Amino acid sequence: MEAVERNIVFDDQGNSVLILGKQFSKKKAKVVVLFKEEEEELSEKMWMKIADQGNAFDFWNEPSEDIYTLNDGIPYNQQNNEV
Repeated sequence: MEAVERNIVFDDQGNSVLILGKQFSKKKAKVVVLFKEEEEELSEKMWMKIADQGNAFDFWNEPSEDIYTLNDGIPYNQQNNEV
């Protein structure tokens, strides 16, 4: 997946044109619009919500990522706080 960041300006009707160039022709894309406030930063919660709604972490659902089992690692003894 490729990410491209561009700054855009909206006109009085809320319209904008995003020009990326011919190298992006015939490609599909998902667009997320983040409105920039001069004094406001996006909170961690908002970034997590945006990431969750997008496809950025969909690869974790692929079977090739499921490489661990309950038999891996060393059990943790919670009562004695030891491994």
